[in-house]
Amino acid sequence: MKATKKKAWGRAGLSLLLAGLLTAASACAGAGDTGGQDAEGGFHVVASFAPVYALTLAVADGAENVTVGCMTAETTGCPHDYQLTPADMQRVEGADLLVLNGAGMESSFAESIYSQYPDLPSVESAEGVTLLPEEGHGHDHQGEESYNPHTWLSLQNAKVQAANIAAALGQYDPANSAVYTANAQKFQTAADELDARYREQLENLPHRKFITFHAAFSYLAADYDFAVSAVIESTPGTAPDPQTLQSLIDEARAEGITAIFTEPQYPDSTAQVIAEGAGAEIYTLDPLVTGQMDKDSYLSGMEQNFETLCTALA
Repeated sequence: MKATKKKAWGRAGLSLLLAGLLTAASACAGAGDTGGQDAEGGFHVVASFAPVYALTLAVADGAENVTVGCMTAETTGCPHDYQLTPADMQRVEGADLLVLNGAGMESSFAESIYSQYPDLPSVESAEGVTLLPEEGHGHDHQGEESYNPHTWLSLQNAKVQAANIAAALGQYDPANSAVYTANAQKFQTAADELDARYREQLENLPHRKFITFHAAFSYLAADYDFAVSAVIESTPGTAPDPQTLQSLIDEARAEGITAIFTEPQYPDSTAQVIAEGAGAEIYTLDPLVTGQMDKDSYLSGMEQNFETLCTALA
């Protein structure tokens, strides 16, 4: 897929969101110097947030004179309604390419980036992914048709995203094009191997429905024919009111829910109430949006999520 200097996503902006991802040096755990050379005069790539950063590190591994950084801090999490900080904007300065997730994930801040850096090339890595409708989310997407932006939490989608990142990097840094292509293919092979190790077990688990903290795992559920019965917080950080909380307990009982999945980025107090009321157990699934990232972080994180599902839904 071809990277563009400005790409309209929805209104003027999903592409803007990508801008936030680029920068020469650091953030989501610091810059990764994939070529082992000084950043001066090299090719500088910035990713918007942690999972995109991890995918970009995997694709750029070993490329000569290339630095990969993350625009946002490693504690940022899903940037649904995120507002950029001066430090974020500073990290974009000097970037040669922005790598975004796309699918609306960065829409709250994309315009701010492109207004300041109108000529910054960017790529939406989720382009070409079949998007799911956004359900159970309370985010404001300014009247546009909304889709679930958590595309990376599907191995199949992540393969597409890695290929898009490789194509964009190769377009703007042709000297390393063969490295990017080979790394994307290596990533895709590893993703297929991970899927093959777990697919039969996941598809044959007896419990097929569960409740999640927010709507992050719809793509993963679709890959293995699970059903997300409900989400606890339609807007992460905003707890359900008492009536909604009781409805969640009632639904969990009616659906025979045995597992409620929290996320390490948020407290589990509300999930504890639901679990106690419904006789369910609490487990943790990680959307991979915080923490220090390296080239292997994405696949290792997904493997841990698969292990959790196999335990929780057995």
